[in-house]
Amino acid sequence: MRRSMKAVGIGVTLALLAGCGGTEGGGESDAERVDGGEVSIALPTTESFDMNSLDPNVGGNRIYAHTISMTMFDQLVSQEPESGEIMPWIAESWDVSDDGLEYTFQLRDDVTFWDGEPLTAEDVAFTFERVVDPQYMPESAFAAASMSAFESAEAVDDHTVVVRLEQPQAAFLANVARNFLSIVPKHYVEEVGDEGFAEEPMGSGPFTFVEWQRDGHLTVERNPDYAWGPPFTETAGSAPSVERLTFTYVPEDSTRTAALQSGQVNAIMGVPPLSQESFEGNDQFEVVEIQKNGQPGGLTFDTSSPGPAGEVEVRQAISLAIDREALNSAVYDSKHEPAYFLLEERMGDWVNEEARFPDFDPDAAAEVLDEAGWQEGPGGIRSKDGVELSLDATTSTQMQRTMTLIQSQLKDIGIELNVDVVSPAEASAVIQGEDNYDLAWGNPIGWTNGMPDLLYSLYHSRFIPPNGTSNETRTSIPEVDSLLESAVQSLDDEQRREDFDQVQSIVGDYVSYLPLLSFNANIAVASGVHGIMPERRGTYVYFHDVWVSENLQQSWPGN
Repeated sequence: MRRSMKAVGIGVTLALLAGCGGTEGGGESDAERVDGGEVSIALPTTESFDMNSLDPNVGGNRIYAHTISMTMFDQLVSQEPESGEIMPWIAESWDVSDDGLEYTFQLRDDVTFWDGEPLTAEDVAFTFERVVDPQYMPESAFAAASMSAFESAEAVDDHTVVVRLEQPQAAFLANVARNFLSIVPKHYVEEVGDEGFAEEPMGSGPFTFVEWQRDGHLTVERNPDYAWGPPFTETAGSAPSVERLTFTYVPEDSTRTAALQSGQVNAIMGVPPLSQESFEGNDQFEVVEIQKNGQPGGLTFDTSSPGPAGEVEVRQAISLAIDREALNSAVYDSKHEPAYFLLEERMGDWVNEEARFPDFDPDAAAEVLDEAGWQEGPGGIRSKDGVELSLDATTSTQMQRTMTLIQSQLKDIGIELNVDVVSPAEASAVIQGEDNYDLAWGNPIGWTNGMPDLLYSLYHSRFIPPNGTSNETRTSIPEVDSLLESAVQSLDDEQRREDFDQVQSIVGDYVSYLPLLSFNANIAVASGVHGIMPERRGTYVYFHDVWVSENLQQSWPGN
């Protein structure tokens, strides 16, 4: 069975809550929410790559670690998944000064951490000051970039906090809604220290930390005192229904698929494309198709490379030489979509349609290389001034088949691609480190964000390593820097759109990054698991509304 969500439709989510298990062993199309049970989720990566800390602010966490942290922590405000509207959460209201430099938040007075201590304005101020503290770089780089305009935070009283910015930041509230700006308990962090908090966290979220067995599993349990969920959730004002969530890391596609089919787990994230039809055609399972926002998956170039990868003509030729349709068909059974823009197309008006990357055209690619002086050699590999057109490509095991096909396509135009297959952690270290590289497929599905301000983190020169980690392409173009600064500071959407459009045109022509595939972040569950809700960006998941049917609670061996 299959359902679709576009990053993500709340109406579809609520429909799933009501009836996604329609043929579950005895027919539960009108099943009502019940308490109890466990959801065991297999995640498609290695733990060593995805998670080295449970600290949501400065732990350097990644895609699925963020999803786990969302079960344990709350944010100051929330963002409705479909419309993107900023809504209350820990802050029940807020005021913004006319110049956009001061935000005054009024907090709820009933929120507590798991130890019973109240969440106060001191905790909010502590969290924000902590995120921008340079001692936590580079692990905190992306969170700090999201607070790039931050000046100070002041707790006026227990339930009032004032945040001051150095300059306006249009996406400030949307950024504050992100899980890496989750509110942490000042008293507990100071008591156990950063390392202690990273190993055994404390939050105010809907589930409490139980245990983390490295290279094994991580378990959280229902917080019975929770009563302050986001207003768009079905359970807002009450504790979760499900008793326990267990997360395991299973990078192998076949093993993850078999685990769901055999009942070892009752949910998997990152449905293998070749396995999707087997789940869709089986009434015992549900596939939730999720379309994410942000940046598509593709190739990251080191534009500062002293070798051929540093030449814009070489990168332009590569952009013409890769057949996206063939990649999608051969490797992913056409379950994803070819990508031709720096932003996911579903981001609508923020996508500059005139900055589309060219279609597959190997003849044009060869012509670009000819004009740049790269001539074919006797072995078919091009060279210039005695230097062969040979590039080193770093990729993780997850993207090995994709990169191997790219290697073949580039050979057709005279480019030798040497593929180095490493662990996900090693691939990330290459593109975020200080040393030069040629090209890589680093983040498999691309960076995720619901706002075009992502471009600021990805292409402003201030975030080039070692000063940051998010500008992995080492793009350093003064005009782009100026446009990005204007865009993120402007409170006028028309001006922001014009600035971001120009950035997409310039960076696209420069081919800092080559978008190739728009990946669905699909989830498969056993029929009877209800209420998984992807948030605005489409990659991370809310578990506030999850519940397990009585039939599944009785039949699943894990319960």
